[in-house]
Amino acid sequence: MDCNSSTKIYSLSMYLKNIKFFCFLILSISLSSCTTIKISDKDYYSVNKEYYIPNNFLWENIYNGIDYYSFTHKKPNLKYHLVRINLDKANMRIKIYPEESDFIQKKGKKTNIFMGRLVTQYAKKNKYQIAINLSPFEYTSIFKRQNVGVLVNNKKELFQKIEKYAYLGINEINGKYYAEILRNQNNENKKFDYELGGFFTVIENGKKMDFPYYSQDGRTAVGISIDERTLYVLIVEKNLFSKGLSYQEC
Repeated sequence: MDCNSSTKIYSLSMYLKNIKFFCFLILSISLSSCTTIKISDKDYYSVNKEYYIPNNFLWENIYNGIDYYSFTHKKPNLKYHLVRINLDKANMRIKIYPEESDFIQKKGKKTNIFMGRLVTQYAKKNKYQIAINLSPFEYTSIFKRQNVGVLVNNKKELFQKIEKYAYLGINEINGKYYAEILRNQNNENKKFDYELGGFFTVIENGKKMDFPYYSQDGRTAVGISIDERTLYVLIVEKNLFSKGLSYQEC
């Protein structure tokens, strides 16, 4: 599931027993514009997959059950990061920003607007080791944000669903987390402890989804293994040193 078009990294907050592991699923949409790729370029990237797919994924274990991988390619420039979380081994607790108490009061009434946070600063302040942007938001002012699509935090619905978008659902059962990706936010038959909206599903049951356009940008995406016990988080940079990826390439 592609969650945003963001150049910033890092939201979903996970605490380890002694070391706090923070996936800051802070809601983000990029201000940068998407680049439409010419047909010849599109064909090049489709054929030359070494541009964005390595021969081997050399994972670095950073905590019990949590691995990290970073990929860099030059000419064309690309950089992305991967986090792999074994839901059976990782000792963590989920915390999401914003919480209900983070919403701004106006004339004595709570609004659905919250203050934006710089992820790296927020993580450093709270002594988190890793932070990841996930769900999208829109700007209501230069400093204030409003979520786009569903957000359920500890069984409390903070923002309503947008039918056309996908979302990540997470339940806690007997101290373990179970994650599922759903293509549409209109699914009323399933309830989760945590629900985090994204944009579109890019792969479902091993099959790539079709998209009518091709553009490269910063991306954040999440995926789940076939046995549903491993969660993957992909963060693609978009800046002077990285062109980003398309939905098809993610």
